[in-house]
Amino acid sequence: MMYFAKWKIGLIVGVCLIGFIFVLPNFFSRASLGSFPSFLPSQQISLGLDLQGGSHLLLEVDIGVVLKERLEGLVNESRGRLRGDARNRIRYSGLRREGNAIVVRILNPEDYDRARELFEEMGQPIFN
Repeated sequence: MMYFAKWKIGLIVGVCLIGFIFVLPNFFSRASLGSFPSFLPSQQISLGLDLQGGSHLLLEVDIGVVLKERLEGLVNESRGRLRGDARNRIRYSGLRREGNAIVVRILNPEDYDRARELFEEMGQPIFN
């Protein structure tokens, strides 16, 4: 069991009591503070916006940057899926982002349907 000296306990209780006395005016309205004895503090502590419930946070998103990063991520994902393993590799060229689209050229016409399936699995619309 832990042992604390009685003077340490008394000091902690005293500091807490003094703190409570200085916080006490915040529990009463300004009108009722006039009836407090003069030796007690009567000044209220002004609360910050977060404690008053008045904070307001506005976030702004740059849609262009988000779209660009998403498209670059899709280019990287497409590159990995098209390379696949040794048997299922789809040969391609010119995989790049153009404006708000990804453009790729499938070299072997027989691989076109498989590439289309890969892009549909990624949830991307396909245009010829």
